[in-house]
Amino acid sequence: MKYSNFIVLGMVVAMLAFVFVGCETDPGGGGTGTAYWMPEYTIGDSGPGGGKIFYIDQEGFTNTYDGSTCHYLEVAPSDSGSCTWITQGYDSVAANNIMADIRDETGWDEEKVIGTGKKNTQIILSHDPTAPAAYACVTLNTGGKNDWFLPSIYELEKLLLCRTAIGITGEPTYWSSSVYTFYESQYMDFAGSVGNYKTGDVDDLHHVRAVRAF
Repeated sequence: MKYSNFIVLGMVVAMLAFVFVGCETDPGGGGTGTAYWMPEYTIGDSGPGGGKIFYIDQEGFTNTYDGSTCHYLEVAPSDSGSCTWITQGYDSVAANNIMADIRDETGWDEEKVIGTGKKNTQIILSHDPTAPAAYACVTLNTGGKNDWFLPSIYELEKLLLCRTAIGITGEPTYWSSSVYTFYESQYMDFAGSVGNYKTGDVDDLHHVRAVRAF
């Protein structure tokens, strides 16, 4: 069977269009036409800030601090020591104001989720500029990155899941930027299991491990 030049040209164009569209969309074939994001890192890889990648989200999560879409969480190379959550000498009213503000701006229990750590950290420091746990994170400058923050409790949970790949040993307890009640914040006990969130007075001592999102 013979085809005219116009028919042959049309077939070629159609085939090329199919190839290019197929490369740009999710290979799952959902028909959404959205670009398919390919990860550059895997869990345990060294990240841009000199730390380790411990969480990857192909769909992306929202960094509530600036509304940007991120795909990775990177943990700092080492702990920033052991300290309190709030500056010593702050009274219970001041602590409660921080917690109320976090929940007002982020949402009740929403301050726990992935993507909220940086916003929580900035709210803490807006009330208490020297709050030790948050301050230790935002003043960290490693790998040329200065966008570190105190992780939310769910971000810490992801770190717990990857502790072996990251090289965290022992059974440290880490402060989160998530709040609980009048004078308590949440921390993660790495001797425990996933979902084993704990709470402590904001003037208790726990370790701090900064993270960053990108």
